[in-house]
Amino acid sequence: MITGDNKHSALKVAKHLNIAVGNVTYQAYPDTKRQVVSKYQKEGSKVMFVGDGINDSPVLAQSDVGCAINSASDITVGAAGIVLIKDDLLDVLRAIQIAKKTFQRIKINFFFAFVYNITLIPVAMGVFFPLDKFKLDPMFAAIAMAASSISVVTSSLLLKTF
Repeated sequence: MITGDNKHSALKVAKHLNIAVGNVTYQAYPDTKRQVVSKYQKEGSKVMFVGDGINDSPVLAQSDVGCAINSASDITVGAAGIVLIKDDLLDVLRAIQIAKKTFQRIKINFFFAFVYNITLIPVAMGVFFPLDKFKLDPMFAAIAMAASSISVVTSSLLLKTF
């Protein structure tokens, strides 16, 4: 945890969040925050920084994922990859969950699109025509392609239920 707050406030929040005292940096200026994030990145860690002020803009831009909370500043919003509307830190967890679900859905959609293309495009091209005289009417190939696109879009829309 990196904060510009005083030691007492920082350690109180850290205790509430079960963060070890050694992992707390308090009374940090923007440059100190950037140095701490840089240190973790050099160690190979992926860093998500959550900030709420214009002074957090440089570190939001430097982090792997920048998350601004209810910021009215265009600079902060522009530097962050994620902007949360409410002042609720639980929304950070929800954003991570949505990102994981979205990535999972992308992999599922990619798999089915790949299987579709590997199997049906050769059939539509007439690869099997010399063997069994099977020929797919181009109209059915177009319908199958549209159905593939509709299934991917429908699958993606399922994320709205999350």
